[in-house]
Parts: sequence; C-alpha cells; structure tokens
Amino acid sequence: MKSVGEIDYYIIFTTRKLSANANVDLITHIKTETQIKDAQILGKEWINLTLKTKPEIVKTLNLNKYSLPLRIFPENIKKVIQAFIKNKEAVESAKNAPYSYDFIPDIKKKNELNKLSEEYFKIIEERNQSYFNEIKKFLENPANEEFKNNYFNVVEEINNKLAIRTNEYNKFEELFEELFNCIYCVCPELQEDSRLIYVFIHFMYCNCDIGKRPR
Repeated sequence: MKSVGEIDYYIIFTTRKLSANANVDLITHIKTETQIKDAQILGKEWINLTLKTKPEIVKTLNLNKYSLPLRIFPENIKKVIQAFIKNKEAVESAKNAPYSYDFIPDIKKKNELNKLSEEYFKIIEERNQSYFNEIKKFLENPANEEFKNNYFNVVEEINNKLAIRTNEYNKFEELFEELFNCIYCVCPELQEDSRLIYVFIHFMYCNCDIGKRPR
C-alpha cells in the first residue's frame, strides 16, 4: 500500500498495556520497516481514559453493556429483608393487602425523569405495591431503628453510585436488574425469598429514596 501511495500513516489500537518506552520502540520499528511518515499506537490506558472522559462515545456505540456492573455492599439490605421476613404477620398481611399505597402525586413525572417505562411501572403496581405500606410501617417502628439505619445506608450507597453512573442506563429498570443480581448472587440466604429483593428496591424508588425526584 505504501509503494502505491495509498498509505502514509498507521494508527494501531490495542487492548494491551503499553509502556512509554515500548511505545517509542515499536513506532520507530514500524516507521523503519514500512517507510511511512508516522505511526501511533494507542493502548488500553488511552482507550479507557478516552471512554471515561467522552461518555457520548460509550452511549453512541452502546458500550454500556460492557461496563462493570454497579456494586453495593449487600449486607445491609440483607439484614433488613431478613428482619422483615421474621415479622410473618406483616408479610402475610402484605400478600393479601389491596393496592392501596399512596404514591407521590407526580409519580408519572418521576418515572419520566428516571426513564422508567410504563410497562415496568405497571409490574411494580400489580406485583409489589401491596407490600409497601407494611415496609413503611416496619421502617417507622422505633423497635426497628437498627434496620432503618441499614436501609438508609443502602439508599445512600445506591444514590452516590447512581450519581456517577446515571448516564450509563437507558432505562431505570436496568438499574433494578443490576441491584437484584448483586444482592441475589451474594446473599444465598435470600434466594428462597428472592421476590422480596425486588419488592424492597422497588419500594426505595416509589418512596423517593432512590432516583431523581420531581421538583
């Protein structure tokens, strides 16, 4: 290609780490062997830095799915759910309760702000809303102050991490799935009652503890 004038420059991308010395040596070798005008080798460090500082590239090329999943310390929420399960009367009451939870008046606006689809919110309403009043009573009970602290520690952790990574999610339900997987995989004690993992993270959202709030 060089001999027929079709190429004067090389740019090479690699997912390997590249030291400064190795970079200079390789570029010199390429230029000497090919007689091109110039060459650049862009290693893993450059690629990672560019993707971090140019989130629009990540979004345009749909690279979010290759990001590391959001991680939280699940021990706090595990304690809360296990304590709630022990209150069998509340759990049974929640299972049979009517859909009577008082959502904030502008819940639809909250859903729009957080890109939560109508279809997914309908799932929350139909499957988990009946638990919300019992969860609220559980957290407001002075006897459960320790678990209330555990609960808000999780809320704080989720909100802090979400503030950094909010542009990585096309829909808020993607965050719900990441949170569920994080808790489910690390807490085998909750796997028999895994539905309650969804119930609690949906409650956090509907109670305006996580996610953007309408103003």
